[in-house]
Amino acid sequence: MRHSLTLGAVSLASALIGCVPLPQRGEHPAASCTVGTAWSTAYAASRPLESLAPGRVQVLRYRISVHPDRGVPCGQLLLIKHLTILRGDGPLHIAEVRNFYLHGRLVASHRALIGHVLTSSGNYKARLTLPIPGSAPYGRYRMVSLLYARWGTQASRLIAQARTGFMVGPKGQTRPTKADDACLLCRH
Repeated sequence: MRHSLTLGAVSLASALIGCVPLPQRGEHPAASCTVGTAWSTAYAASRPLESLAPGRVQVLRYRISVHPDRGVPCGQLLLIKHLTILRGDGPLHIAEVRNFYLHGRLVASHRALIGHVLTSSGNYKARLTLPIPGSAPYGRYRMVSLLYARWGTQASRLIAQARTGFMVGPKGQTRPTKADDACLLCRH
């Protein structure tokens, strides 16, 4: 059982960073599916806001959600991000780090540079497909997204974080199982 959990976690990590194809596991007939995603997030500005002084940045809102909140192996979910940022003019480097946890253990992490997209103060929204590999273990996943900013040669600093969760279960399962309920204790 421990081996299949590790294999599934490695497969999820590979899929989340866009690797194709996934290793096969004999327990799922759909384990041979291939998934991948271009992890570059395309933020769209919806309303400009006034700028801050050069060298300053402030996040007023950063939310992420997954729809639906339950998926199946070889399926996909939709990740929706809302960001309201005030920033000064100039070259601001922003990194978005997404960490995925299963049963409290980090199983995948991805980093994307997004400062070139967030060129001015404003409200931004992004939609991104989140694939689920065929060998992903069932359970409750938690995603923590962190935004780090750096002006010029300054050290990076955390400017915002957001969290969301989703379940991976067998096809047709609509209600959480006892194992899912026990996994609620894993969330921090």
